[in-house]
Formats: sequence, structure tokens, C-alpha cells
Amino acid sequence: LHRLIRRQRQMCIETGAIRGLSSLEEELDKYTQFWRDKILGNIQRDKEQTVHLENEGWNVIRIWESDIKKDVAKCADIIEEAYQKAISK
Repeated sequence: LHRLIRRQRQMCIETGAIRGLSSLEEELDKYTQFWRDKILGNIQRDKEQTVHLENEGWNVIRIWESDIKKDVAKCADIIEEAYQKAISK
């Protein structure tokens, strides 16, 4: 899920899923090599996309689905803080 918010500065908020597990390694242990490679490739693509977006003036926030399920208010606070910081510049 991608949601883009535009104001004086641009902001990109991405959410992803890791199913509430304690680590990426724990998550990857559940998959075949094909899926581990695909997931790791997606992570690398996301890192490259983040660099690209930041170079274009975007503020990128990545929030995992498990974080939202754990504490949605905290996630909203992170987004609000970044938004307020962006519009105050």
C-alpha cells in the first residue's frame, strides 16, 4: 500500500507486512529459496526507490503492517510528526 501526501514538501508513506515476527530472518525461514530471493529483491528495490524519492525531495516513511497492528496511534504520531516537520520548512 502506498499513500502519497503533497504539501510544501512531498511525503511518501509506505506500509508493508512482516506478520508480527521478531525479525526478517524469522520471516524468511518460512519460505522456499524462490520466495526468500523475491522478498530480499523487493527489499533492495524498496531501498533503491527510497534513495530515488529522497533525491527528488520526498520524505519517505516506511511503516510495517505489524507496527500498525501493534500501536496504530504511535504510527499516526510518526506520520503527523513528519508531516508537521515537512510543512514547517
